Amino acid sequence: MGGGAGICILEDYEHARQRGAAIYGEIVGFGQTNDAHGLKAPSSDGRYYARAIRLAMQEADLCPRDIAYFSLDGRAVPASDRGEAEALHMVFENDLEQLPVSVPRTMLGHSYGAAGTIDAITAVLALHHGLIPPTINCEELNPDYGLNLVQKEARPLFGPVVLIGGRGVGGANVVLVIKKVEE
Repeated sequence: MGGGAGICILEDYEHARQRGAAIYGEIVGFGQTNDAHGLKAPSSDGRYYARAIRLAMQEADLCPRDIAYFSLDGRAVPASDRGEAEALHMVFENDLEQLPVSVPRTMLGHSYGAAGTIDAITAVLALHHGLIPPTINCEELNPDYGLNLVQKEARPLFGPVVLIGGRGVGGANVVLVIKKVEE
């Protein structure tokens, strides 16, 4: 568990450009589902999370190969992590091997209510600096997950689009698509 807070300022794109604001990213897609899993950790069944990912990508008009990086929820709870890995396999299939993923929360802890905002800030900074934040303190990744996990050190980010995934107690699944804005 971690403590913290974050604030993202959302503004109409044209208004931000007119006033000369620094634009770190543009939200181009959003997907949300709920598997009504009850007041328990996120489900080991990835179907509803996969649907949220697809909805976000559909709204952004993207295919799996367009995604440069996926910021995972990564609870470090075996059943929840299995569900997240399953969802990624359902959506990305054979492209999953090339998709870098990480769990930046491993550096901060899970701050629950503030986690989504902190994840969004981390993702736009990854786009801004061209670096994927690493997953630390993960010594043994389950090989059955088949993920291209960025571990220990940051890795270059090649591409302008990131996905941020979040799963909450009670079955909430949320995915945000953020695109780098070229100025």
